[in-house]
Amino acid sequence: MPPAKYRQLFAKNISRAVMDTPIGPLRIVASQDTILCVEPANYLEKKTGQATDQVPADRIIPNAPSGDLVKACMRELKEYFVGQRQRFDLPLSPEGTSFQQKVWQQL
Repeated sequence: MPPAKYRQLFAKNISRAVMDTPIGPLRIVASQDTILCVEPANYLEKKTGQATDQVPADRIIPNAPSGDLVKACMRELKEYFVGQRQRFDLPLSPEGTSFQQKVWQQL
């Protein structure tokens, strides 16, 4: 994960949460206007070797767009996992290499 991602995780206007799902816990990170990340909750620990207690804790900012986006993402994921949703409607801004961005555009 690039250093910019860590700065985002700790930024004041960023909301984040971990939710349990049938495929394991997922970490959701959102800014004021977009979902930045949905990944396995232990991804940071495996990728960087950080201890779990060094990874930012859940923080949903009340009455803030980033908190609302995290809650909406959790709702849409729950609907997906129970078979009530096939498409997601939230704004996304995933970070990745230029190659990854091209692949995601094709998908």
